[in-house]
Amino acid sequence: MVRINKEWFQSRWAYRVFALLAAIALWFYVVQIQNPTEERLLEVSVDYINLPANMAISDKVDTVKVRIQGSKNVVEDILPKDITASLDLSEANIGQFVGKINITLPERVQLVSVTPIDIAVEVQELVEVQRSVKVVTENIQMVEGYSMLTPSVYPEEVILSGPKDKIALVDRVYVTVEDRELSGNFEA
Repeated sequence: MVRINKEWFQSRWAYRVFALLAAIALWFYVVQIQNPTEERLLEVSVDYINLPANMAISDKVDTVKVRIQGSKNVVEDILPKDITASLDLSEANIGQFVGKINITLPERVQLVSVTPIDIAVEVQELVEVQRSVKVVTENIQMVEGYSMLTPSVYPEEVILSGPKDKIALVDRVYVTVEDRELSGNFEA
């Protein structure tokens, strides 16, 4: 049986230190050299959630820039669709609403930054209006022997739905038929 004494411990101390340093060097090589930490900047679409049913978003930010960090083999496989950027509008009222973006990331990835972190949106009353659809003809040339009747469209009316300020800008709805040489019935 080996007796552990002071002399035995001291004689093996150098081996233990060398083994520890070799293990740290090997760990560093695997983690840092073979698969280093990397950052990546992605442009991610913003999802607007929990908007009250009687409201609509008039002006909004479509995307945010998300900087992520993780091991190279994980980060290089991340796509913008793998990251969720959302703004909760459950507390929104008519007018301007400012909220903080919530980011959900895949596993093994850390968030470095989001630009912008706060988003301002314009919330308006949701309205519906009915408008007639008109047909506008431009540069129509009829082949000899043909004539154009009064154009018709189906459906004759459409319902527009959206933010009150944007819908107020729509005074007419029309379909344009242009630059055609017609020699028979035409449907679009």
